[in-house]
Amino acid sequence: MVEYYHVLSHLLILDTKNYKNIKVDFFIKSTFFYLLIFLIFFDIIFIEINKGVKKMADISYYWQNKSLRASQANQHTEIMTHQYPEEIEDSLLNSLIYSPTDTFFINPVDKEIQIFLAAKDSVSTIFDYYDGKTAVLNFASYKNPGGGFLSGSRAQEESLCHSSFLYNVLSKFPTYYGWNQNHLNRSLYENRAIYSPRILFENEDGDTVYCDVITCAAPNFTAAAK
Repeated sequence: MVEYYHVLSHLLILDTKNYKNIKVDFFIKSTFFYLLIFLIFFDIIFIEINKGVKKMADISYYWQNKSLRASQANQHTEIMTHQYPEEIEDSLLNSLIYSPTDTFFINPVDKEIQIFLAAKDSVSTIFDYYDGKTAVLNFASYKNPGGGFLSGSRAQEESLCHSSFLYNVLSKFPTYYGWNQNHLNRSLYENRAIYSPRILFENEDGDTVYCDVITCAAPNFTAAAK
């Protein structure tokens, strides 16, 4: 669209000395003016169409192979229940719920802080950067444990659940999610979180590692703006 402005602005600056007939000059300038408006309008429509197509593509990604993933999620939950009952119980008993009224203190650590930016999914990053006591942030659903895990969705929270027994732990907090559902705060939600220690993760190679999980939902500004 910037290119349209650049090219057509030069054409619109045509001086009358190049066109002795003022009517002809006015006609040419008017033509270019309407052409400019048309191109800008077309460009805006094209951009909006592209946005709409991309948005639909982004949404459909989360629900591709929905039935298959839902079946896998339910099977995975059953396997975790029978394979790691003690580990799930231990994480459940030591999980903590944090609300806006809670206060806690962090002891300063005399250690150099390193920040890495990696183009990887959360599970891969856990295995690549695990170092002693490590935690991962779960971009969680505010209203449902595991988000759409059992329904076949595959956002970040669902991916964490597919690779661990995280859902087996979160699903044991019905009062937490029940309270959340009754306190939506116009989709901006409340400052609440669940800290779950020692969640066992397994990658595609069969390697396992324990990692703490912080389950916390971000405000839904899109829904709040409606």
